[in-house]
Amino acid sequence: MQTKITNETNLIPGSQVVFYSAHDVDIAAFLSAVQAFDDIQPPYASALFVELYADVNKDYFVKVWYLDQHTTEGFDLTNTTKLFIPITVNNCSFVCPLDEFISQTAEVVPDNWEVWKEECEGNLEESNSDANGLEKKDKIFIAAVTGGAVAVVVIVIMITFFIFSYRKRSQYQSLKVID
Repeated sequence: MQTKITNETNLIPGSQVVFYSAHDVDIAAFLSAVQAFDDIQPPYASALFVELYADVNKDYFVKVWYLDQHTTEGFDLTNTTKLFIPITVNNCSFVCPLDEFISQTAEVVPDNWEVWKEECEGNLEESNSDANGLEKKDKIFIAAVTGGAVAVVVIVIMITFFIFSYRKRSQYQSLKVID
C-alpha cells in the first residue's frame, strides 16, 4: 500500500485494483494476524478484500471485508449485507487510517523483505542439507552402505540355505526299486 501511495514502483501501471489468490490457510492466517479469526476454517470460496481509500486531503484509510460462506444462506449476490463482513483490525476502527493499520500489523509483517527472502529462500538454495542437517552426499553414502549391508545379509542367508539343503541330500539313501 505504501508503494502504491508513494509511486516508488507502480506494480501495474494505471491499475486501480490488484487481485491476489490464496488458500483457506492464508485467509485464516491473515484473520489471525489482525485478531479477527474465529477458529473456524474458512470454507471454499471465502475471500478477503483489503481496500485502500484516499480522501480529498490525501489522508489514506484501509477497509477490510471478509466474504464468509459460514454466515450466508446460499450465495445471494443481491443481499451484500449478508455476504461481506466488515473486519476491524486489532484495535482500529473499520475505516482504519493507513498509519494506524501499518502500526497495528507491524508485528506480523516483515519490515525487511530482503532479509526475509534470504532467511526463507536463500539458505535453502545454497545448502544441500535437509532438516536433519544431512547433506546430499551423506545421504548417498548412507544409502550405499545400507544397500550393501542388505545385500551381504541376503547372500549369507542364501549360502546358509544351500549348505543345509545340500547336507540333507547327502544323508539320503537311495531306495532300491523291487519289481
